[in-house]
Amino acid sequence: MPEASFEAERTAIGSGHIAQSMDLGLLSAEGNWTPSQIEPILTLGKGRAARAVLARARDAAGNDRLCVEKVFAPGLLTRVIYRCAFQSPFAYQASADAILACFYRRRTAAALVQALIPEAAVAEPLYVRWDAESRAHVLAIAERIASGRLDQALTIRSNRGSSGGISAPTAPDSAARVSKTPVFLQEDA
Repeated sequence: MPEASFEAERTAIGSGHIAQSMDLGLLSAEGNWTPSQIEPILTLGKGRAARAVLARARDAAGNDRLCVEKVFAPGLLTRVIYRCAFQSPFAYQASADAILACFYRRRTAAALVQALIPEAAVAEPLYVRWDAESRAHVLAIAERIASGRLDQALTIRSNRGSSGGISAPTAPDSAARVSKTPVFLQEDA
């Protein structure tokens, strides 16, 4: 089977999905939220297949939403494994259809969890887009963590040490609330 180039595959598969906002690379999905501006705030973590980025997105009406963007740009080892095992590129990175399927699966999972386990929640997908800088597709999901998350993320960003590591912020009274000795080893006073 002849192998198509990455750009040829993106053009052939993803051409019908490209939305009006070409500058953001948005892919159209039924019922998605459409941002007009996206501002990355902080990289939250990186796994084998994607990195998570906390971002603030704003729609045309000026409504801001805090979201987590999963940028599907795997490292060399993951790409090699996919090429050897599946004889194809990593699908979420290279195929608009695959990332849209991911979008709809997550939406379905959120609805099922809401119906079956109302006290639990799955963050709903907001939008999908192509990130030209990373040469990868991005899935954005709604941030479902407490309202102070943005302030915490900005505090973490400002607390980065010279080594590049992150120093997590701590509450002033956290040492008083947490005993360093396990309960079963503590002597009764």
